[in-house]
Amino acid sequence: MKKFLSMVCVLALALALCVPAFADATSGQATSGQVTVDDKAAAVTADPTNYELAADLCATLQPGTGNFVTYAASEAMYQALLAQGVSYSSTTEGTNKNIIFNALAAPSMGELQIGVNGPANNEVHVEANFASGAQSPLGTYMWMVIPASELDANIDYMWVCNGQYGDVETIALDAGTELDDGTVLSVDSVQVAFYAPHFSTYRIAPASRLIAERDAANSAGSPILARTNADVNLTVVIAAAMALVLTAGSAVVLKKRGLSK
Repeated sequence: MKKFLSMVCVLALALALCVPAFADATSGQATSGQVTVDDKAAAVTADPTNYELAADLCATLQPGTGNFVTYAASEAMYQALLAQGVSYSSTTEGTNKNIIFNALAAPSMGELQIGVNGPANNEVHVEANFASGAQSPLGTYMWMVIPASELDANIDYMWVCNGQYGDVETIALDAGTELDDGTVLSVDSVQVAFYAPHFSTYRIAPASRLIAERDAANSAGSPILARTNADVNLTVVIAAAMALVLTAGSAVVLKKRGLSK
């Protein structure tokens, strides 16, 4: 009986200790992974012509990794694409608004097809694909110039795509500003720039809006481990630990009362 009680107590203690470990994983594993992202970004920034380093950073930022695409990572990949990639540019229609669109991607990708939904309510959706259907092995750095009447440059923005998030850089541009391609802006505008690790639809919106939506979604479900995407219900873990503790406690009481052999 003593051996049984010892085993139960050990199991209960182990489960109880797992609870903070799972909680730390939810908030901390992405952080530990982010250290890897920042380290790789620094390496690419130091040597933007190194294809292997850039491709490795791009792989680290793919959907499903749980890694946030920071300004540092975005800038590193911009420098890598500037050194190794080719540029694309076009003018596309948003919601009855001309949007100047530019991109950097790996060479030999073919025609770049662009779709822009919005801007509206300080939000814009961008979808870009190569006609060949291929993915750029170095991802794609994109920037758009949008009339300031459609997008507030004083708001912090982020993008979300397939559950992944990343930083967005915005720069206010006055009317009369001449762009790199020689275009002179006729109205006050906002340059929106971001790095897309994988071609899909990117929703660009105020960071506060996306964070609130994410937090609301997380509170409605169980926490998700950053690296494994395993669903872990901490309530179940806690309940199991408590059940084992109660079982051990009950057995001790019964033994003292002479009701358990």
